[in-house]
Order: sequence, then C-alpha cells, then structure tokens
Amino acid sequence: VEDQHSLFRENMAKFKHLLLRGHISGMDITGSIVEGSKKYIDLEEKAETVLFERFQIIYDTLSNPEAPGQLKIHMYESTPEGEFYDIFFSSLKDQLAKKGSGSIPPIIRIGHINALRTQDIQRFKDFDTIKDRFVFEANIDSNVNLKKTTPTKLAATVNELVASGFKVRLGTDGLGIFGNIALFDSTIDRLKTGGLSDKALMHIRSESDLPIYKNKNYNQFGKKLQCLYFY
Repeated sequence: VEDQHSLFRENMAKFKHLLLRGHISGMDITGSIVEGSKKYIDLEEKAETVLFERFQIIYDTLSNPEAPGQLKIHMYESTPEGEFYDIFFSSLKDQLAKKGSGSIPPIIRIGHINALRTQDIQRFKDFDTIKDRFVFEANIDSNVNLKKTTPTKLAATVNELVASGFKVRLGTDGLGIFGNIALFDSTIDRLKTGGLSDKALMHIRSESDLPIYKNKNYNQFGKKLQCLYFY
C-alpha cells in the first residue's frame, strides 16, 4: 500500500476508542521476542523506518490526554541488543525532542530483566525527564526455568535497578505454568537467597499491591485485583 501506516492507524484508532471507554489500560508489544535468535534477519532500511514511525504513532496514541494508556514492551528476556532495541530508544529520544514529555505514555513497562546489563540500565537513566515512568518487571520463575538463569543473577539486577532509582515489580509471566513456586512470597524467598538487598526487598514489598497504572475502570474493578499473595 502507498501509506505504510494506513491499517496500523486504523488499529490505533480502535485502541483509542477502547481507552476512552475504559475497556483497556494500554497495549503490549512483543516485537523484540525474536531478537538474538539464530533465525533473526536484519531489518531492511525501509522496515526500520516503518518501525520507528509506528513507535511514535503508539506514543501519540497512548499519551492522548483524553485517554492515556500504558505501554508494555516484551524485551530483555533473551538478549539486550538488536535493531528493535535501538529503534525503540531512538524513536523515544526523537519523540521527546520534538514533542516533549507530554507525548510519552504515562507508564512504560519493561517486560523482563533477565538479559539487562549495566549499560542497558544506563540507556534508561539517560531519559532523566521521564525516568519515573519506567517500570521493570522481574519474571523470576519464568526466566529461571525457560532461560536457565539464576536467582543470584536476577537478584543482582533488581538490586542495581532499585539502587538506580527505578521501579521494579514482580512480573506475572509464568505464574499460571509454574504454580506455587511462582507465588509472591515464594519468589521473594528465592530472590533473598540469591542476594536481594534489604532496600530492594522493601521496595518490592511496598510496590506489590499498588496499581501500576490506574485507567478509567480501576475504581470499579481494580480493588478486587490486589495481588496479596499473587502478582
């Protein structure tokens, strides 16, 4: 099609409508899931441009003051680098420079921390004007069982994120599969064994029952969904 974004814009209009109605609170992007795989093929320049522009369409949609929404991105599960990551950061930087912090979603959730490195954390720290909007999700049991990582490695990353002033939550990826070992207290115990700092422990516990983001229907439904022993 002549307009690379025609269908995409139609879908974003539907998202905007659902946000206005309070039926959803945002969107989840899984585009980075193939990063680092042997089958991964470099994007052509045209595809890179399209991805860059679509990120900014998403930012515009989710930062609409009439119906803002959260953005969750599936990243840092297997690898910390690749074109998806570079385009995400460059599109975010460009959006801020051209339109300001009001053009960025109120919450940007980072779906994993398994592959996160110090230099990657620094990339987020560089966005100091919107630093409080990033929420990192630690999917402990999913990453231990599927990515063969260790609680020690994950605890060290949580410690570094908290020490750097970022919000960290325990993610939900894997809870339905792994059962009791993925419950809140069980996961906390594994992280403590792995070296979770007292500061990080206090941070995670204090954040555990707070909503990550309140959309229009939170007062109707949200209070029934507090995690308590679940997350």
